[in-house]
Amino acid sequence: MELKKELWTEKDYKEFITYLKSIGDPKFISFSKKIIKEEVDMLGIKVPVLKIIAKQIACGNYKSFLKINQNHYYEEVMIEGLVIGYIKEEKDFDSYLDPFVKKINNWAVCDTCTANMKIIKKNPKKYFPILKKYIKSKEEYQVRFALVCFLDHYKESQYVEEILKSIRSIKIHTYYIDMAIAWLLCELFIHHKELLLKQLNTLPLNTFTFHKFVSKCCDSYRVSKEDKEYLKTLKNNFEKTI
Repeated sequence: MELKKELWTEKDYKEFITYLKSIGDPKFISFSKKIIKEEVDMLGIKVPVLKIIAKQIACGNYKSFLKINQNHYYEEVMIEGLVIGYIKEEKDFDSYLDPFVKKINNWAVCDTCTANMKIIKKNPKKYFPILKKYIKSKEEYQVRFALVCFLDHYKESQYVEEILKSIRSIKIHTYYIDMAIAWLLCELFIHHKELLLKQLNTLPLNTFTFHKFVSKCCDSYRVSKEDKEYLKTLKNNFEKTI
């Protein structure tokens, strides 16, 4: 199907859904649902294929596509987020960002689309205050979106203090939020070990999150054997204080 269009019509979109269904793999649906663990309708299309589709759409009139996108299937939401990530015009990206973030209802869409948002990476100073607003949300995936953005696009040392402050401001804790915190702390440890260790004991981490943080560091080839042993001692001391 031709995906780079000058204009998307309702007829085009119906053909698009038919096309997506034709390339879906029913076997992949059962696998995906096991790891996503959310009730979503799926067609069974792998992420690399979805990225190719989204990139082709983004090269055409993506505005008309995003206007009629229906978001019934998991893949439709994923494609919407990926298309937004491929947008090069900052004003357009800004207009689509918030409505999309509020549609996110699983970790896979969140993490895949967040990593693809190159405009945030190119202009981190502008988007940091926006992410700090999401971090204070009471919606699970808005919080995770901000955390994963920090992870993907904010590796520079000048953001570490503010990221740690943001973690302290989180109002809700769920499995997917705490997993994102652990993952983020692991990255901060890898890139800014001394900065993180100075404030680690000031963070309001529960046992699950702290254990996952240490586990992710111990699983990483970017963390030295000596640092892994040290983190294990912190884990043991953490267990003694709870």
